[in-house]
Amino acid sequence: MAYFVLEIGVEEMPARFLSALEEELATRLDQALADARLDHGVVRAAATPRRLVVEVEDVAPVQAVEEVEVLGPPAAVAWDAQGELTKAGQGFARSQSVEPQALYRVTTAKGEYAAARKTIGGGLAEDILAETASTIVKTLSFPKRMQWVGKEWSFGRPVRWILALLDEAVVPVRFAQLAADRYTWGHRVLGPGPWSVPHARDFRRVLEEQGGVILDPAARRAAIIEQGDAAAQAVGGQVAWNDDLLAEVVGLVESPHVVLGSFDASYLEIPEEVLLTSMQAHQKSFGVRGEDGALVPYFLAVANIRSTQPQTVRAGWERVLRARLEDARFFWRTDLAADFAAWNAKLENVTFLGPLGSMADKTRRLERILDVLDAHAVVPGEDTLATARRAAQLCKADLVSAMVYEFGELQGIMGGIYARRKGESDAVALAIREHYLPLGPDTPVPTSLAGAMLALADKADTLVGAFGLGMVPTGAADPYALRRASLGIIRVLLEHELRVPLSTLLQAAYCAYGDGIAWKLAPEKAQARLMDFFGQRLKAY
Repeated sequence: MAYFVLEIGVEEMPARFLSALEEELATRLDQALADARLDHGVVRAAATPRRLVVEVEDVAPVQAVEEVEVLGPPAAVAWDAQGELTKAGQGFARSQSVEPQALYRVTTAKGEYAAARKTIGGGLAEDILAETASTIVKTLSFPKRMQWVGKEWSFGRPVRWILALLDEAVVPVRFAQLAADRYTWGHRVLGPGPWSVPHARDFRRVLEEQGGVILDPAARRAAIIEQGDAAAQAVGGQVAWNDDLLAEVVGLVESPHVVLGSFDASYLEIPEEVLLTSMQAHQKSFGVRGEDGALVPYFLAVANIRSTQPQTVRAGWERVLRARLEDARFFWRTDLAADFAAWNAKLENVTFLGPLGSMADKTRRLERILDVLDAHAVVPGEDTLATARRAAQLCKADLVSAMVYEFGELQGIMGGIYARRKGESDAVALAIREHYLPLGPDTPVPTSLAGAMLALADKADTLVGAFGLGMVPTGAADPYALRRASLGIIRVLLEHELRVPLSTLLQAAYCAYGDGIAWKLAPEKAQARLMDFFGQRLKAY
């Protein structure tokens, strides 16, 4: 049995494309070979920023042979009254590559038809692989495609080479004016190539030993973790691994080498969330924690090269991160000098969904919605409504803070931190921090009842306002994340076991808007559409 490998060499592909492409490439080739009746073993795909690879084990030399019956035209059309074949019957015989006398009649539920038996299959594996691989490459799915060669071809990034081997033989896969050969290209610096691959089974060895590329994403991930853990332990710490960032970094490199850097300990005055965001979102780096779990002044970056001057590489990372942290410290100190009253005043000039007023108007509506929720969800012995009300007054203030202006992903989080620093209770700070939750199907809901109530009010206000203006999600378009908001309401209600009728929540949100809104949909119609929208979400929950 033979071994097949296909490599599509590309200009650097975004990391977010890779995992879906690996799955699609393996699944589609596996199914295409099964449909072609070409026996084969395991199909596996792998990707780096510069290549998509799929390998197939135990490929049969030829298609399975099968005898099939093919129906043609109705018998009355295929033969004349004298029993002679008509032109239609003769044409059917030619199309099936059988002798005219080999046609026969067959009775079906729809009547009598001409039929022929023919043997199909027996095609060479090389020919089948060339056709199926060429077709799949042309039709792979990308979030965005690029065009080149006079806009005749499109792909996720321009294709620069194709390797396709069935054992020692080159398989004639063609795409974008390129024909496959047996040459691969390695890491741009560590082993650019080209490198000849004598046999399909040698592909990974040649790519790694001569090209300097670790093809398997799992192996790259393991290398990053092993190097990172060792580097952090050398300074008495542990890596603050982030799974999403780790997956992204794996897709950014072909030969990962971890760099341990440091920064001035004075930057540790900045909240941990800001430090980690500065490292992760902007520098694709990981923080390091000490024995007590607090961050220490070190970070880990992942380079795509083993430099002969590691100190220069380290200094470059440190210089860039230092600039980021200096900005963050300036924002932090600037925000600490401000107060919530000033920020809330600025919210009067921040528009919320056009005709629906300002963000300050929204915070006032949240208080009114909370009055209705409290009647259903108050916990005896706790001043939940007072906590939620105070949090509602402050929950959007951080939107005009210097820190959130720079780091939008920290909205709510910074609001909670600032609330605590400015003298608010822990309960109020927690409710502010949590009111955007859940952010997705796999993220937690608010832990506190006040936070849960505020989250319900916030999401209901957005949904009611958007639907009232006719901003209903269609297809994949959902610019205001209304599907996420509706699922968030469902999860909060269920996971907190709140006995609040959905219709009551939505009606409270409508009433909170009051008069003066130029609705495009009448409240009754919009609420009916919203209830149907929630029904669809519940079916998928």
